Amino acid sequence: MLDAVGSEAVEALADRIDAIVTKNARAEGFSTVTRFSPGYGDWTVFDQGKLLKALKASKIGVRATKSYIMVPEKSVTACIGLVKSGDKPVRKVYEGNISKAKK
Repeated sequence: MLDAVGSEAVEALADRIDAIVTKNARAEGFSTVTRFSPGYGDWTVFDQGKLLKALKASKIGVRATKSYIMVPEKSVTACIGLVKSGDKPVRKVYEGNISKAKK
């Protein structure tokens, strides 16, 4: 039961952060793209470690195991895309170093 409560709590927090980012983006003339995470859609879970490294997540004690499970278990990584209001989102493909977009 505690596992389910923890999952609901972390998802509620992610939704709240998403709402704050969306509100602030709109105030700056941007729209947001649906939040997504490694392991969902066509973003491979194998990028989880790369993302955590780029975010320097180890500084707050978050890491991924060899099987790409995040520790602590209820940790979440996600991206929220921003586009200038009225523009269509442009999808970029990332390979290797996630900090460099392939154009």
